[in-house]
Amino acid sequence: MGEARRREVSLNAECSRCEGEFAVLMRLLERRRSLLADTPDIVPVKGIITSWYGARRGRGIHGGLDIGAAAGTPIIAPADGVVTAAGPYPSYGNVVMLDHGTGFSTGMGTCQASKSRPATGSYGVTSSAGWGRPAGRPGIISIMKYG
Repeated sequence: MGEARRREVSLNAECSRCEGEFAVLMRLLERRRSLLADTPDIVPVKGIITSWYGARRGRGIHGGLDIGAAAGTPIIAPADGVVTAAGPYPSYGNVVMLDHGTGFSTGMGTCQASKSRPATGSYGVTSSAGWGRPAGRPGIISIMKYG
């Protein structure tokens, strides 16, 4: 076998190795993209934060983020997910629950309407029923980590 042929065989072997490494990197990047898409990272409604998550003096822990918004304000999914519950819930009015599939779920309360469909971050999930003190009840946004 001549030098040119040996070089061709060597280059083909190197290309095959690089293709395998590239395929591994593509799978890792796709997993990372999916994880990022499914992790809540935006506020789902435009409005004013009326109450923060965390400890309250003498009243325990507030488990969500309350955002005041005008009636009909669109609420979007804070990350890709699947609607796991939609409808009336005691003390929260109409709710929409999203499972993001990465150990996170998001609950949105006092919604005007509940829609049951897959959701992405740019996809309207529901609309506000008039959140905030002027409407008489705050909107409730809870992002929970489980597992």
